[in-house]
Amino acid sequence: MEKVQMLAVFDGLNTKKDGLHVIKFRIALREITNYLQTVRFIGRNAKVGIKQGGEKILLTKSASFYRLTIDSGGEAVFTIEAEDIAKDFNAKSIIDKVIILVIWEDE
Repeated sequence: MEKVQMLAVFDGLNTKKDGLHVIKFRIALREITNYLQTVRFIGRNAKVGIKQGGEKILLTKSASFYRLTIDSGGEAVFTIEAEDIAKDFNAKSIIDKVIILVIWEDE
């Protein structure tokens, strides 16, 4: 089970009408080799976790790749969709803060 880890900034969480959660992360150019690896999760279920200040949170047990956009400066926005997210996840506590984003295939 290979993991993709990268420094990221939590960029928001929205819930669509169908109940799916859309979660966004901003990723700097220096993480390009890592954020390009996220495309291998297209069509696969993945687990997504975050680490911040020694705390680890399993954000979701089943996420799907939604979108990866890269601007002209090389900054990426990585977006996932998930039906369920961790009940103890406090999005307000990490908005605009640097975290370690960890993604691995759900086997």
